Amino acid sequence: MLTLSNIILIFLPAMVANMAPVFASKYNILLWLNKPIDFGRTLNGKRMLGENKTFRGLVVGVAAALCMGILLTFFTDIYPYNSFPLAIVYSGATGFAALLADSIKSFFKRRVGIESGQLWIPFDQIDFVIGASLVAMFFVEISFIMFMVAIICIGFLSYIVSRIGFALHIKKDL
Repeated sequence: MLTLSNIILIFLPAMVANMAPVFASKYNILLWLNKPIDFGRTLNGKRMLGENKTFRGLVVGVAAALCMGILLTFFTDIYPYNSFPLAIVYSGATGFAALLADSIKSFFKRRVGIESGQLWIPFDQIDFVIGASLVAMFFVEISFIMFMVAIICIGFLSYIVSRIGFALHIKKDL
């Protein structure tokens, strides 16, 4: 049966991967990896991705997704967390896909002239859900309804969490 809690569980590694780079930045985790993925390159005078898309964020995000997937094997028996090896592959893949989608969104954000840190609603809230969905569908059945519920609910939750993070000075910008 499709429930909101199952949808959240399916996307939880991606959600954690999406949030982890913010904490890595705030608490100076793995400083030696704090190098931009685009190496400072520009396209038509604009940064490819920007300073906020770093190797540190990628590594910490995927590691956080993996940890969440492993934790879920202990607390739920829903697929794909009912198998330890599958949970690792699934959570790592969806975490990576979430961060890749965020980087792709940043590329387009720069192309339309939106600076790093400026809001681009709704894309800033749903990019990682789209990326995670594209990978998750190879593991679990993601119906159009499930996808739309995830986009709306997780997108709204992402916006709220971002506002809270900014208010608590965990995030530098919205």
